[in-house]
Amino acid sequence: MDEVSKRDEALTKSETCALCKIGKSTLDRLIAAERFPKARYLSERSPRWFRSEVEAALRGEWKKGADTCADVGKAAGMGGLA
Repeated sequence: MDEVSKRDEALTKSETCALCKIGKSTLDRLIAAERFPKARYLSERSPRWFRSEVEAALRGEWKKGADTCADVGKAAGMGGLA
């Protein structure tokens, strides 16, 4: 995974879901399946996703596990990321 830029925007869960056009439970399933970047915690109760990593996942360039994030939408019928 590429190093995150110091100027990279940190997105909330709602902002991440809106950018990906998916619901929060779908985001949770993608993360659990290791097919989407995990949140980074700015504090104990402040999870954030970096825009560059989310956009890489949308392009199918973020890889962890067997598949890319773009493949998940097709295989699971989740939509939004495919």
